[in-house]
Amino acid sequence: MMKDENKMITLSSFVHFMKLMGIAGSRDEVTNASDAMKEIDGINLPFGDTLNILNGLNYAQFLEAILRIGYWKRNNSE
Repeated sequence: MMKDENKMITLSSFVHFMKLMGIAGSRDEVTNASDAMKEIDGINLPFGDTLNILNGLNYAQFLEAILRIGYWKRNNSE
């Protein structure tokens, strides 16, 4: 049985993941990455309260966010 706290990934954890994986290393890059996530249902943007468990991502949203950020970075890279 899955615990309730494991059903969602907090935005704080997602931001930490992006920094750890080199997806976004600065606050500006995190903000820019959030632009790519606007179309994902259920995510409240901008990242106001990143520690709020109700403002998080489930596993499908997590994967979609990674894909959208990857495409956004490809389209907006110099």
